[in-house]
Amino acid sequence: MERELVEAVYAIDPDQAVAEIQTLEQARRESLAPPRLTNTLLSLFAGLALLITAAGVSGVLALTVSQRTNEIGIRMALGASPSGVARGVLLEGLKLVVAGLAIGIVGSVAFSGLLTEPLFQIEPTDPITLVTVSVILLAVAALACWLPARRATSIDPLEALRPE
Repeated sequence: MERELVEAVYAIDPDQAVAEIQTLEQARRESLAPPRLTNTLLSLFAGLALLITAAGVSGVLALTVSQRTNEIGIRMALGASPSGVARGVLLEGLKLVVAGLAIGIVGSVAFSGLLTEPLFQIEPTDPITLVTVSVILLAVAALACWLPARRATSIDPLEALRPE
């Protein structure tokens, strides 16, 4: 088939060079390979960043809970409900995450000019993308905050108040 195509081209224009013959599908696939690879790598790095963020948020809250063991024990001894303690720990963590999200959104809008080339058919300041990413990050952060909050509810007031 390739030979027939080359002969047809030479029949029309004998001076025309024919170097490589490929289907339109092959040409399209080759032209989209670099953006697809870039998007795949960016997605992998984004997932890794999300995992690191969740570990960081969970670690910071776990440290806060361990440092506030006596305070939480006193609150529980005075009648604070476990759900109230968990809600307090969750809100403390989510306040930090919301502040970080606000700074991140402002930074992403400010530096959006740097991202125009790697993005494919999406504007860097696309509100749907910003909201979706923010909701995903909030959900992951809430899950990361839940583990230290659950640990805080299991603090025994007698153990927390016992002198070391």
